Amino acid sequence: KLSHPTISLCIVALIFLFTGLKMRTDELKSVYKSVDVVLIACATSLFITSLVPGYIVHQLPFDDKLDNAEDTSFSFGPTDLKLGIILFNCAPATIATGIIMVTGAEGDVIVAVTVSTITNIA
Repeated sequence: KLSHPTISLCIVALIFLFTGLKMRTDELKSVYKSVDVVLIACATSLFITSLVPGYIVHQLPFDDKLDNAEDTSFSFGPTDLKLGIILFNCAPATIATGIIMVTGAEGDVIVAVTVSTITNIA
């Protein structure tokens, strides 16, 4: 019997497969010419966009004692919110998000698909 996570993983794999099958061979040459861009984008997506917000969030005051009316100290919210912000920033961008942003900036869509694929697999 297939579990829900297995079905979801298969669907995501099919999305990556069909997106890759839509690419023409000559379009893939731009990826090989832009290997440095792909590596920098992957490193940025996986590390910098995770570490910088994590560092910033650790500097902000979060406190679980929000229901204490006598406490006048400022807090951004419960510590669970802090963990949620860190986890949110660790998630790589989806293919659709990458394509939309790169298309709007008139960039190389094939490189964006490659970066999204690599970062989602990693």
